[in-house]
Amino acid sequence: MEPIEPLDPQLQTLFAGEHTHAPEQPFLSELARSLAVERRRRVFRSRVLRVAGLAAVMALSPWLIAGSQVASAKLDALFDSAAAWLATPAGWITLGLCALVALIARLWRRPSAL
Repeated sequence: MEPIEPLDPQLQTLFAGEHTHAPEQPFLSELARSLAVERRRRVFRSRVLRVAGLAAVMALSPWLIAGSQVASAKLDALFDSAAAWLATPAGWITLGLCALVALIARLWRRPSAL
């Protein structure tokens, strides 16, 4: 590892001296203020929307639960009928043909897929 060379004495006096700030420019200060105002509005809007969404979920929960139960029952019946159909020879043949078509489509799109 190379040793770190010492700083130039003039550079050290520059850094040790008083830090001065550039004078404020009206355009930049106005821009910074407007950006801060817009950020506060965006955060407020986001929080209000989150609270409103939570309140809506709480208010609609009985209907959401009932809808979930209906969807679950319908999907259960659909899965039962699909499993029964796939247990037949026609279902196996159809499943095999679908797999073959998917493989051919994949090879056609990307020959280096295998």
